[in-house]
Amino acid sequence: MDSVNPVLQAAEHVPFWMGELPDGVCPPPVDVVPATVKWLIVGAGLAGCSVAYDLVQRGESPDAILLIDAVGPGWGATGRNAGFVLSNCGLDLPHWLKNWGEDGARELFRLAGKNRDLVRSFADEQGLWSQDGGSYYVCGDESERAAIASSAALVKEWTSEPWSWSDSCHEKFPYDCGYIHHQSDFGINSAQYLLALLGESGAPWTKGLVTKFRAEADRVVVTTSAGDAVAEKVILATNAYAPWVASKFECEYQIRGARNQVILAEFPGVEDNGLWGDGIYYAREGFEYWRQLPDGRLLLGGARNQDIDGESTWNFGNNDRVLRYLETDLLPKLSGGADANVTRRWSGILGFSDDDLPIVGRLPDTNGRVAFIVGFSGHGLGTHRIASEALTGLLLDDKFPGWLYVDRLKRTSKNWKG
Repeated sequence: MDSVNPVLQAAEHVPFWMGELPDGVCPPPVDVVPATVKWLIVGAGLAGCSVAYDLVQRGESPDAILLIDAVGPGWGATGRNAGFVLSNCGLDLPHWLKNWGEDGARELFRLAGKNRDLVRSFADEQGLWSQDGGSYYVCGDESERAAIASSAALVKEWTSEPWSWSDSCHEKFPYDCGYIHHQSDFGINSAQYLLALLGESGAPWTKGLVTKFRAEADRVVVTTSAGDAVAEKVILATNAYAPWVASKFECEYQIRGARNQVILAEFPGVEDNGLWGDGIYYAREGFEYWRQLPDGRLLLGGARNQDIDGESTWNFGNNDRVLRYLETDLLPKLSGGADANVTRRWSGILGFSDDDLPIVGRLPDTNGRVAFIVGFSGHGLGTHRIASEALTGLLLDDKFPGWLYVDRLKRTSKNWKG
């Protein structure tokens, strides 16, 4: 881990989804920071803005909340992802059964569906743009087909939601090993969604890099690049960058960074290349994903499995090996025979927990004044709302956070319930 927090590298390029929005849609930062604030939220990404929104929904005053971000709202992973809102977080259900037993897998499946529905309701209320063709989990080979077929059997048992399973794929699919289609899943502009959350919360934000904090009996003193801030309670919503704020996230909770490559392709001379419609697609255990935007541009990314070691980093930047696979192998399979030009390349940093689920809780030895919500493992859109509800329930009601509670990492039982 580098001594300098690489989160500041995010300032070098405007995130893709933020660049798709009109200028001036992001509220400006406040210049004057209150001497003391009740709730200081470190990180203005999906998690931080969701927590601010939930606190206000629970009766906290927006003026009692301040978000602080090293670069700005949506400039981290939120503005650089694929914008997929999935009902099962991209994992096959047998994996959940193996790790957490039937009770745990059922509950996680329920929570993921709840998260999707909360995002759906909010997006509809706000009139946000979405692509509503559902998600397609495309099996990359026969072994994956067996796992997803098992998932399909569990989905049939566990939900009455609209979905379907097919043993074979349409000829346009890059692999012909079957797929599962969740009709209720959808795609969004994640930056537009985040700014709507922030706007509805009414909470202000300011710019600053948090480097350390000191918890005292009645307050927390937070050191930032803009000076010290004092808060009654601090919430760390820094995801991959949590280890730079508190060493416990590196040594005990083992939050680790992973880079993801994304490209954008256009099809010159093709008036209508709506090959993929309004669906969102992922394959090979979620390592490959793509969606076609309304103007015909194709967004595709992932392929970290082509160079896991090279992508195990907190630093932004291109990985030539992964990009070569995306551009010369996967893209031609998705282009329907049309010539494609890659017009943009970017990367984002994911924050993985030890078991690929987010963790929430209070940081030990802080007098209960510092809490956290991190480790979204590439599925922030699929879990941020349920994680935020779990954390705010803990902080406001002392309610047990369930399967997202950090102590889950200490237990070995596959049927841990707290």
